[in-house]
Amino acid sequence: MKFKYSREFIEKVKRAYPDNTEIHKLADNNNYLLGRYLDDGRGHITHKEVLQAESLEKIQDKAKQIEEREKLYSEWYRIVYVNPQN
Repeated sequence: MKFKYSREFIEKVKRAYPDNTEIHKLADNNNYLLGRYLDDGRGHITHKEVLQAESLEKIQDKAKQIEEREKLYSEWYRIVYVNPQN
């Protein structure tokens, strides 16, 4: 299976995971395993986080981060399985 991540996609990945150099390397090298990392790294919000949140804004920020990462995984899926480059 051949595919190439666009520069734009790679930059989105790096913005979504700024401190994860392993994900950066996988993206830079067009590595298929990037999808596994994106899938595992999407995140979630637990009921404890909601109950212990200092503010609604903090929970909303985390929810937005999760949403962004879910979109990124969906984009990865389309790149690899729906519209792979030949």
